[in-house]
Amino acid sequence: MLFKKSKSHNKNKENEDKKGIYEHSTDLSDTYGLSNVPEVKENEKSSKKKITAIQKLETSIKLAKGKKLRTTLFWRFLIFALGGYIFFFNSQSIFQGGVAYRSTELHQGIKMADGNTIEIVRWDYSPTQKIAEIELEINNITFESGKQYNIACYVETNKSEKQVKIKAIVQEQDYFVVQMEAPDDWGQLSFYVQVADEKYQNQLTRLYAARDKITVVDEIQAKTKEGYLQQRMLLTIEEYKNEIQTLKNENNTLKEKVENIKAKNQELEESKKYQTSIEIAETEKTIENNNSLIASTEKLIRDNENKITEYENLIDQTNQNYQASISQ
Repeated sequence: MLFKKSKSHNKNKENEDKKGIYEHSTDLSDTYGLSNVPEVKENEKSSKKKITAIQKLETSIKLAKGKKLRTTLFWRFLIFALGGYIFFFNSQSIFQGGVAYRSTELHQGIKMADGNTIEIVRWDYSPTQKIAEIELEINNITFESGKQYNIACYVETNKSEKQVKIKAIVQEQDYFVVQMEAPDDWGQLSFYVQVADEKYQNQLTRLYAARDKITVVDEIQAKTKEGYLQQRMLLTIEEYKNEIQTLKNENNTLKEKVENIKAKNQELEESKKYQTSIEIAETEKTIENNNSLIASTEKLIRDNENKITEYENLIDQTNQNYQASISQ
């Protein structure tokens, strides 16, 4: 069974014969550097119910893929007919043999069947290890506790699609990190998330990674939750710095625009010496409009400066949180 259910589990060795859904299908070899990751255990009392849920997830995915198979020829013809326009219009990536692969944007909130939203924080791929790692966050806007999720991953090439082994490194109600096999010829990874509730049994949330869109790294190492959060803080600081630089560049452009408008107004003032009363009235109206444009542009500059200050404060706060976390 290759589907998994994200849940907080007991790591007691006495329950080794009672393997949960994760453990049945996620033992990757030491080649992937995962042998030091704690095994995920599951209570035998609810195993039958959970296996049934996984079987329903399998059925849901098979039904979805069956529909896809029946329409493959039609859509291939349509894509061929419309060409690159359709690919870009649907935010898809073209890779290997002209096959269209989808790619879900990072930090894009995607609504799930239960009303909560899920987003990809990070999706990395190591060619040398032949594994990928996805970091996900669920925004529990419904404020319901105890939510559980079934997960699975498929890999697609230009020849076939198959399910691959995955391993939950960190799993909590609203945050988990999962590693998955990624063979050399993969073109798209499809990550399926399903709310573990019978009323949502036929509703899947799909997340995609195209090979030419995913972040390529030299090595993927399993970490603790704290390790991943520390990594995220460092990445967040870099993002804040990039935003600050973008705002500074924008302000430089806006300031130059203001100076150009002021210079133009000066020219208009000089030209009034040689104009008729009617022409002077028109010139003064132009100057007035230019002054309004200067005022609105200067407001944008001030707003950007305020945003820069906010980002600088966020950097300081994130740095403090990072230092506190590594000192524990």
